[in-house]
Amino acid sequence: MAAPALDELCLVGPDRIDESGEQRRHAIRAAYIASEAVAVLMVVRAYREDRHGEEMIRIVSIRRAETNEIRKDQQQALD
Repeated sequence: MAAPALDELCLVGPDRIDESGEQRRHAIRAAYIASEAVAVLMVVRAYREDRHGEEMIRIVSIRRAETNEIRKDQQQALD
């Protein structure tokens, strides 16, 4: 199952596969209010298919990204 990017300004990477086999991906993105960046967020989401074969996205968590996470994802995006 492909993991679509949230948008072109977001860094997306693999997170982990949990004990049930659910694949999770994380995205780091700046959150904006009135055109000003107010926070950089880490969003972890899981992709699954419903019983009709439709892809669903489940938000697992959203929190402020740590500085080391931002640097790591920026470096991976450059590689």
